[in-house]
Amino acid sequence: MKKRKYPLSQIEEIKKRRLEDAEKKLREKREEFDAAEKDLEEKKKALNATQAIKLEMIEKYYEDIKKGTTSIEMERHDSYIREVMNVKLAEEKKKVDDQKKVVKEAALALEKAREERLKKNQELEKIHIHKKEWKKEMKKEMRLEEAGVSDELGTSMHARKMKKGKR
Repeated sequence: MKKRKYPLSQIEEIKKRRLEDAEKKLREKREEFDAAEKDLEEKKKALNATQAIKLEMIEKYYEDIKKGTTSIEMERHDSYIREVMNVKLAEEKKKVDDQKKVVKEAALALEKAREERLKKNQELEKIHIHKKEWKKEMKKEMRLEEAGVSDELGTSMHARKMKKGKR
């Protein structure tokens, strides 16, 4: 008796490849998300460092005031803090905000990739379940065919014996 090949084996292979592609894409999106988060942390550190520098300058400014500096010196120091440090702080904050958007987009892409992988996995599971049921049906058919062949053999042997017995 010839063993039958699963009729949807090509579809099964396609589903496996699609699942592997979805897993690869998920890994890539995870790496992109992790890199975006790492970049965000670095930008937050840069922002904190800039804020710390500004606070140090302000403290130094107040110490200079306490010591008694000229109004020109105070004016120069004050304008530096306002113009240079505030601009740097604004730039760093903008970088952090922009990176937060990148992280959010990467998180959405990661979630989409997870959903896609789950969908591909479910499709492959359906094929596996179908294959399992198909195998059960094939075994059942084979048993029925074997039983039919056995019945035919038994009948023909019985008919032979009967012919031999009549002679």
